[in-house]
Parts: sequence; structure tokens; C-alpha cells
Amino acid sequence: MIRLQKQHLLAVFQGFFGMDFRVINFGLGMCVFLATLVLGGFLAFSDIVPSLLGWNRVFLIAVLFFYGLFRLYRAIKAYKHEKE
Repeated sequence: MIRLQKQHLLAVFQGFFGMDFRVINFGLGMCVFLATLVLGGFLAFSDIVPSLLGWNRVFLIAVLFFYGLFRLYRAIKAYKHEKE
């Protein structure tokens, strides 16, 4: 009984580290990309934060969009690099 449990735990442990983490990393990168685009879009086209006006608002929107594009580039680059 104890031997069976150890073998089962070993199989679960090996299965966890045998996972394809590049897919998880790519998925998280896409989530960050979408979140930054959605937040930037809401800030650009609505009045979510009424105290955020002028160049501060434009700067934050630009930073969100460029960070989203940067995360998209990094996720695709990492996915393709690990695939090779």
C-alpha cells in the first residue's frame, strides 16, 4: 500500500515537471496583453478616472498600449524560441 502511494506521488511529480510551460507562459502573456489593451481602451474612450486629465491621461494610455505590445512581442518570441 505504501509503495503504491509513493509510485503514485512520483508519477504526479514527474507529470507536473513534464508539462509544457511555454504554453502557460504564452497564455499568461496573452492575458497581460489583453488586460493592458482593455484598460487602455477604457481610459481612452470613457471617463473611468475623472481626476486623470491632460497629458497624464495620454501618457498612461500610451504606456499601457506600448507595454501590451511589448508583452505580445516577448510572449511570441519566447514561444517560438522554445519551440525550436
